[in-house]
Amino acid sequence: MKIQQILLVLLLACVFQIRAAVPSGPTGGATNNTLAQWTGSNSLGGIANGIGLLTNNGSGGFGFTTNIAQDVTYNNITTTNLTVVNQLTVSNIIVTNITVQNNLTTSNFFTVSGNHNTVIVSNSLSVQPVKTNLLATTSTGLVTNANYGTGIAWDPATLTISATATGGDTTGTNIVTLTMTGTNVSAMDFSLVQRGGVFKLQLTGNGYVGAPSNVANTSVSQCWLMVQQPSTGTCVLTFTNLYCFSEGVMPIIDTNNSAVSVFQLVSDVFTNGLVHASVSTPSKRTP
Repeated sequence: MKIQQILLVLLLACVFQIRAAVPSGPTGGATNNTLAQWTGSNSLGGIANGIGLLTNNGSGGFGFTTNIAQDVTYNNITTTNLTVVNQLTVSNIIVTNITVQNNLTTSNFFTVSGNHNTVIVSNSLSVQPVKTNLLATTSTGLVTNANYGTGIAWDPATLTISATATGGDTTGTNIVTLTMTGTNVSAMDFSLVQRGGVFKLQLTGNGYVGAPSNVANTSVSQCWLMVQQPSTGTCVLTFTNLYCFSEGVMPIIDTNNSAVSVFQLVSDVFTNGLVHASVSTPSKRTP
Protein backbone atom coordinates (compact mmCIF):
# COMPACT_ATOMS: atom_id res chain seq x y z
CA MET A 1 0.00 0.00 0.00
CA LYS A 2 2.79 2.41 0.66
CA ILE A 3 4.17 2.00 -2.82
CA GLN A 4 0.72 2.50 -4.34
CA GLN A 5 0.17 5.66 -2.30
CA ILE A 6 3.53 7.04 -3.36
CA LEU A 7 2.73 6.39 -7.05
CA LEU A 8 -0.66 8.06 -6.68
CA VAL A 9 0.88 11.15 -5.12
CA LEU A 10 3.41 11.40 -7.94
CA LEU A 11 0.68 11.02 -10.58
CA LEU A 12 -1.40 13.76 -9.01
CA ALA A 13 1.63 16.07 -8.86
CA CYS A 14 2.27 15.60 -12.60
CA VAL A 15 -1.36 16.41 -13.44
CA PHE A 16 -1.25 19.63 -11.41
CA GLN A 17 1.96 20.73 -13.15
CA ILE A 18 0.48 20.13 -16.62
CA ARG A 19 -2.67 22.09 -15.76
CA ALA A 20 -0.54 24.94 -14.44
CA ALA A 21 1.50 25.10 -17.69
CA VAL A 22 -1.59 25.42 -19.94
CA PRO A 23 -3.66 28.60 -19.48
CA SER A 24 -7.30 28.04 -18.79
CA GLY A 25 -8.39 30.83 -21.15
CA PRO A 26 -7.27 33.98 -22.87
CA THR A 27 -5.85 36.80 -20.80
CA GLY A 28 -4.63 40.29 -21.40
CA GLY A 29 -8.01 41.65 -22.48
CA ALA A 30 -8.60 38.98 -25.14
CA THR A 31 -12.21 38.27 -25.94
CA ASN A 32 -14.06 36.02 -28.32
CA ASN A 33 -13.42 36.59 -32.03
CA THR A 34 -10.14 38.43 -31.44
CA LEU A 35 -6.71 37.61 -32.80
CA ALA A 36 -4.75 35.53 -30.22
CA GLN A 37 -1.22 36.55 -29.19
CA TRP A 38 1.30 34.80 -26.95
CA THR A 39 2.55 37.43 -24.51
CA GLY A 40 5.21 35.38 -22.71
CA SER A 41 5.24 33.21 -19.56
CA ASN A 42 2.82 30.84 -21.27
CA SER A 43 0.18 33.57 -21.33
CA LEU A 44 -2.26 33.92 -24.21
CA GLY A 45 -3.37 37.47 -24.94
CA GLY A 46 -5.40 39.11 -27.68
CA ILE A 47 -5.17 41.94 -30.21
CA ALA A 48 -8.13 44.29 -30.10
CA ASN A 49 -10.39 44.19 -33.14
CA GLY A 50 -9.67 46.87 -35.71
CA ILE A 51 -10.12 47.83 -39.38
CA GLY A 52 -7.26 47.73 -41.85
CA LEU A 53 -4.10 45.75 -42.37
CA LEU A 54 -2.34 43.79 -39.62
CA THR A 55 0.99 45.43 -38.70
CA ASN A 56 4.04 44.35 -36.73
CA ASN A 57 6.57 46.87 -35.37
CA GLY A 58 9.30 44.22 -35.44
CA SER A 59 9.20 43.60 -31.67
CA GLY A 60 5.95 41.72 -31.49
CA GLY A 61 3.78 44.80 -31.31
CA PHE A 62 0.80 43.92 -33.47
CA GLY A 63 -2.07 46.14 -34.52
CA PHE A 64 -4.30 47.27 -37.38
CA THR A 65 -3.90 50.33 -39.61
CA THR A 66 -5.57 51.92 -42.62
CA ASN A 67 -2.59 54.21 -43.27
CA ILE A 68 0.12 52.37 -45.21
CA ALA A 69 3.33 54.38 -45.21
CA GLN A 70 5.59 51.84 -46.87
CA ASP A 71 5.46 50.71 -50.49
CA VAL A 72 3.37 47.65 -51.23
CA THR A 73 3.93 45.67 -54.43
CA TYR A 74 1.34 43.31 -55.91
CA ASN A 75 1.83 41.34 -59.09
CA ASN A 76 -1.87 41.01 -59.88
CA ILE A 77 -4.89 42.78 -58.42
CA THR A 78 -8.41 41.68 -59.25
CA THR A 79 -11.13 43.94 -57.89
CA THR A 80 -14.75 44.75 -58.61
CA ASN A 81 -14.63 48.35 -57.38
CA LEU A 82 -11.54 50.45 -56.72
CA THR A 83 -11.76 53.89 -55.16
CA VAL A 84 -8.64 56.07 -55.10
CA VAL A 85 -8.78 59.04 -52.74
CA ASN A 86 -5.57 60.77 -53.74
CA GLN A 87 -3.28 59.14 -56.30
CA LEU A 88 -2.78 55.71 -57.82
CA THR A 89 0.31 54.86 -59.87
CA VAL A 90 0.45 51.45 -61.55
CA SER A 91 2.21 49.76 -64.45
CA ASN A 92 -0.82 47.82 -65.67
CA ILE A 93 -4.34 47.89 -64.29
CA ILE A 94 -7.49 46.09 -65.41
CA VAL A 95 -10.63 46.77 -63.39
CA THR A 96 -14.37 46.52 -63.85
CA ASN A 97 -15.23 49.93 -62.37
CA ILE A 98 -12.89 52.64 -61.16
CA THR A 99 -13.67 55.99 -59.56
CA VAL A 100 -10.84 58.52 -59.27
CA GLN A 101 -11.41 61.58 -57.10
CA ASN A 102 -8.12 63.33 -57.76
CA ASN A 103 -5.39 61.88 -60.03
CA LEU A 104 -4.81 58.63 -61.91
CA THR A 105 -1.41 58.03 -63.49
CA THR A 106 -0.62 55.01 -65.68
CA SER A 107 2.83 54.29 -67.10
CA ASN A 108 1.96 51.58 -69.63
CA PHE A 109 -1.67 50.93 -70.46
CA PHE A 110 -5.05 51.25 -68.84
CA THR A 111 -7.94 48.98 -69.79
CA VAL A 112 -11.50 49.55 -68.67
CA SER A 113 -14.15 46.87 -69.00
CA GLY A 114 -17.70 46.88 -67.82
CA ASN A 115 -21.25 47.61 -68.85
CA HIS A 116 -20.47 50.99 -70.39
CA ASN A 117 -16.65 50.95 -70.70
CA THR A 118 -16.53 54.35 -69.01
CA VAL A 119 -13.91 56.06 -66.87
CA ILE A 120 -15.19 58.90 -64.68
CA VAL A 121 -12.47 61.34 -63.59
CA SER A 122 -13.42 64.24 -61.33
CA ASN A 123 -10.25 66.31 -61.63
CA SER A 124 -7.56 65.18 -64.07
CA LEU A 125 -6.41 62.21 -66.11
CA SER A 126 -2.71 61.96 -66.93
CA VAL A 127 -1.73 59.53 -69.70
CA GLN A 128 2.03 59.38 -70.02
CA PRO A 129 2.90 57.28 -73.10
CA VAL A 130 0.46 58.86 -75.59
CA LYS A 131 2.94 60.53 -77.95
CA THR A 132 2.05 58.98 -81.29
CA ASN A 133 -1.38 60.52 -81.61
CA LEU A 134 -3.75 63.12 -80.23
CA LEU A 135 -6.88 62.31 -78.27
CA ALA A 136 -10.33 63.65 -79.01
CA THR A 137 -13.81 62.90 -77.75
CA THR A 138 -16.88 61.80 -79.65
CA SER A 139 -20.31 63.43 -79.30
CA THR A 140 -21.01 61.01 -76.44
CA GLY A 141 -17.80 61.92 -74.60
CA LEU A 142 -15.81 58.80 -75.48
CA VAL A 143 -12.08 59.19 -76.08
CA THR A 144 -10.97 58.56 -79.66
CA ASN A 145 -8.13 59.45 -82.02
CA ALA A 146 -8.12 62.98 -83.35
CA ASN A 147 -8.88 63.40 -87.04
CA TYR A 148 -6.58 65.61 -89.07
CA GLY A 149 -7.60 67.59 -92.13
CA THR A 150 -6.09 67.02 -95.54
CA GLY A 151 -2.42 67.95 -95.55
CA ILE A 152 -2.11 68.01 -91.74
CA ALA A 153 0.38 65.81 -89.88
CA TRP A 154 1.07 65.08 -86.19
CA ASP A 155 4.75 65.00 -85.20
CA PRO A 156 5.15 62.72 -82.13
CA ALA A 157 8.74 63.88 -81.55
CA THR A 158 7.91 67.56 -81.16
CA LEU A 159 4.26 67.01 -80.20
CA THR A 160 3.17 69.55 -82.82
CA ILE A 161 0.79 69.68 -85.77
CA SER A 162 2.11 70.91 -89.08
CA ALA A 163 1.16 71.01 -92.75
CA THR A 164 2.64 68.22 -94.85
CA ALA A 165 4.65 68.93 -97.98
CA THR A 166 2.03 67.38 -100.23
CA GLY A 167 -1.04 68.60 -98.36
CA GLY A 168 -2.86 71.84 -97.78
CA ASP A 169 -4.54 74.20 -100.23
CA THR A 170 -1.96 75.23 -102.85
CA THR A 171 -4.48 76.43 -105.44
CA GLY A 172 -3.43 80.01 -104.75
CA THR A 173 0.16 79.37 -105.84
CA ASN A 174 -0.14 76.57 -108.36
CA ILE A 175 1.28 77.06 -111.87
CA VAL A 176 -0.56 74.71 -114.22
CA THR A 177 1.08 74.18 -117.60
CA LEU A 178 -1.26 73.76 -120.56
CA THR A 179 -0.29 71.77 -123.63
CA MET A 180 -1.24 71.90 -127.30
CA THR A 181 -2.35 69.04 -129.53
CA GLY A 182 -2.45 70.53 -132.98
CA THR A 183 -4.42 73.74 -132.42
CA ASN A 184 -6.33 72.45 -129.38
CA VAL A 185 -5.23 73.70 -125.98
CA SER A 186 -5.73 71.30 -123.06
CA ALA A 187 -8.73 72.12 -120.86
CA MET A 188 -8.20 74.50 -117.97
CA ASP A 189 -9.08 72.66 -114.71
CA PHE A 190 -10.23 75.38 -112.31
CA SER A 191 -10.00 73.07 -109.28
CA LEU A 192 -6.21 73.42 -109.53
CA VAL A 193 -6.20 77.22 -109.40
CA GLN A 194 -9.32 77.98 -107.38
CA ARG A 195 -7.66 80.47 -105.03
CA GLY A 196 -5.61 82.40 -107.58
CA GLY A 197 -3.18 80.13 -109.38
CA VAL A 198 -1.94 80.59 -112.93
CA PHE A 199 -2.41 78.67 -116.17
CA LYS A 200 0.71 78.79 -118.32
CA LEU A 201 0.57 78.34 -122.10
CA GLN A 202 3.45 78.56 -124.58
CA LEU A 203 2.02 78.72 -128.08
CA THR A 204 3.55 76.58 -130.82
CA GLY A 205 1.04 77.82 -133.37
CA ASN A 206 -2.52 79.13 -133.48
CA GLY A 207 -4.48 77.85 -130.51
CA TYR A 208 -8.07 77.16 -129.52
CA VAL A 209 -9.19 77.07 -125.86
CA GLY A 210 -12.13 74.71 -125.30
CA ALA A 211 -14.53 74.32 -122.39
CA PRO A 212 -13.08 74.64 -118.88
CA SER A 213 -13.56 71.93 -116.26
CA ASN A 214 -14.63 72.05 -112.60
CA VAL A 215 -16.27 75.48 -112.83
CA ALA A 216 -19.24 75.69 -110.45
CA ASN A 217 -21.44 78.56 -109.33
CA THR A 218 -21.37 77.38 -105.71
CA SER A 219 -17.93 78.87 -105.08
CA VAL A 220 -15.83 81.55 -106.79
CA SER A 221 -12.64 80.69 -108.65
CA GLN A 222 -10.27 83.45 -109.67
CA CYS A 223 -7.07 82.84 -111.58
CA TRP A 224 -4.92 84.01 -114.47
CA LEU A 225 -3.90 82.70 -117.87
CA MET A 226 -0.46 83.74 -119.15
CA VAL A 227 0.20 83.10 -122.83
CA GLN A 228 3.57 83.47 -124.54
CA GLN A 229 4.21 83.72 -128.27
CA PRO A 230 6.93 81.57 -129.82
CA SER A 231 10.15 83.27 -130.87
CA THR A 232 8.62 83.82 -134.32
CA GLY A 233 5.38 85.36 -132.98
CA THR A 234 2.26 85.81 -135.21
CA CYS A 235 0.12 83.18 -133.38
CA VAL A 236 -3.51 83.90 -132.52
CA LEU A 237 -5.63 82.46 -129.72
CA THR A 238 -9.39 81.91 -129.74
CA PHE A 239 -11.82 80.73 -127.04
CA THR A 240 -15.06 78.78 -126.80
CA ASN A 241 -18.15 80.89 -126.02
CA LEU A 242 -18.05 79.66 -122.41
CA TYR A 243 -15.47 82.41 -121.89
CA CYS A 244 -17.23 85.78 -121.74
CA PHE A 245 -15.28 88.88 -122.82
CA SER A 246 -16.17 92.57 -122.61
CA GLU A 247 -18.84 93.53 -125.16
CA GLY A 248 -18.77 89.92 -126.34
CA VAL A 249 -15.71 90.62 -128.43
CA MET A 250 -12.80 88.19 -128.25
CA PRO A 251 -9.57 90.15 -127.72
CA ILE A 252 -6.57 90.09 -130.04
CA ILE A 253 -3.44 89.09 -128.17
CA ASP A 254 0.02 90.55 -128.71
CA THR A 255 1.58 88.64 -131.61
CA ASN A 256 5.10 90.02 -131.32
CA ASN A 257 8.01 87.62 -130.92
CA SER A 258 7.95 86.00 -127.41
CA ALA A 259 5.28 88.49 -126.26
CA VAL A 260 3.26 87.62 -123.15
CA SER A 261 -0.47 88.26 -122.78
CA VAL A 262 -2.18 88.04 -119.37
CA PHE A 263 -5.87 87.09 -118.92
CA GLN A 264 -7.81 87.43 -115.69
CA LEU A 265 -10.42 84.68 -115.27
CA VAL A 266 -13.35 84.67 -112.80
CA SER A 267 -16.01 81.95 -112.57
CA ASP A 268 -19.64 83.01 -112.88
CA VAL A 269 -21.78 82.76 -109.74
CA PHE A 270 -25.04 82.29 -111.64
CA THR A 271 -24.26 79.74 -114.36
CA ASN A 272 -22.18 76.60 -114.03
CA GLY A 273 -19.24 76.31 -116.41
CA LEU A 274 -19.20 80.01 -117.38
CA VAL A 275 -16.01 82.10 -117.01
CA HIS A 276 -15.60 85.87 -117.28
CA ALA A 277 -12.31 86.84 -118.95
CA SER A 278 -10.41 90.00 -119.65
CA VAL A 279 -6.96 90.63 -121.09
CA SER A 280 -4.59 93.23 -119.77
CA THR A 281 -2.82 95.80 -121.90
CA PRO A 282 0.25 94.18 -123.46
CA SER A 283 3.23 94.72 -121.17
CA LYS A 284 6.81 95.14 -122.25
CA ARG A 285 10.11 95.27 -120.44
CA THR A 286 11.47 98.74 -119.88
CA PRO A 287 14.58 99.54 -121.93
